Amino acid sequence: MTVTDSSESLDIPTCVASSKTNSFTLSNLCPKYTKGEIIFDSPIDIIKKFNDVIFDNLTEVSIGEEYFYMPERFAKYFYGSTDLWWLVLYSGRLSKHTEFCIPKLNIASPSILPKIKELITTCEKELNSSIETEDLTIFPIKV
Repeated sequence: MTVTDSSESLDIPTCVASSKTNSFTLSNLCPKYTKGEIIFDSPIDIIKKFNDVIFDNLTEVSIGEEYFYMPERFAKYFYGSTDLWWLVLYSGRLSKHTEFCIPKLNIASPSILPKIKELITTCEKELNSSIETEDLTIFPIKV
């Protein structure tokens, strides 16, 4: 499966800013799950729905020092897209790029990418369906 790579630059801010059409990116999950000022779900909560797929398919990888502190560069090497930096950190159980300095790490296998794409599409369809049918007053959380 070919993964979209939204960024020519290999850094997280540029990757996030330039990834508006890539459903794999964490930044794209958030706007699709808001309506005006109302938040339906946070992107991390949505990703947690994929835990079984992600954590049942880990593979041990060696991380060269040239990738330390740069999960977006490792994502480009390992998955073919800087947009999957969040998958490197999340599946490696790391919370920030400064923790990405471990020579060996268990992260999600590239073989799960089609399944994650399928799950994201399903979540988008479910949300779009609920937005059309739900009374928004039952969601009191404001941005």
